[in-house]
Amino acid sequence: MSKAHGLQFSAAMVRALLDGSKTMTRRKLGDKGPRFKAGDTIWVRETFRVHPTDMWLLAQNERPVDYKATENLDGWKGVRWKNARYMPRWASRITLVVTASRVERLQDISESDAMAEGAGFLIGDHEYLDGNPDQYRACFRILWESIHGAGSWDPDQNVEVISFEVQK
Repeated sequence: MSKAHGLQFSAAMVRALLDGSKTMTRRKLGDKGPRFKAGDTIWVRETFRVHPTDMWLLAQNERPVDYKATENLDGWKGVRWKNARYMPRWASRITLVVTASRVERLQDISESDAMAEGAGFLIGDHEYLDGNPDQYRACFRILWESIHGAGSWDPDQNVEVISFEVQK
């Protein structure tokens, strides 16, 4: 039987999901082993805010939710965003359907898998990566350490590799 899971994604990774450049994610392996299997669904948790009740939106069956990853924030002073961990299922706009799951060592990521992780957005930010044959792997390492902390690029760290299709 398939399960539904909620997973947090950063604003940059939400944009990669929406533009189709992210079709894979790696997560630290828990004590109980892999959590995902083909057919499971993942609802994406992202930084958001709920409008004060807007009857027009509700009458149109629209979700009264703004998403930090894709909102134009010019002129929005004092906006109070909620951390992704507090996003309820009904507010999620992206669902992922797991197509495969496996366990591998973190540093065994291939260049093509690093590309599927959506890490390529960092290439323009780091000129030394441009033209590097392992540029996507290098970007993924930067991304991993920005999320999990300096020194977290552990050669013995096992991760769960989750491949998915994006449904919006």
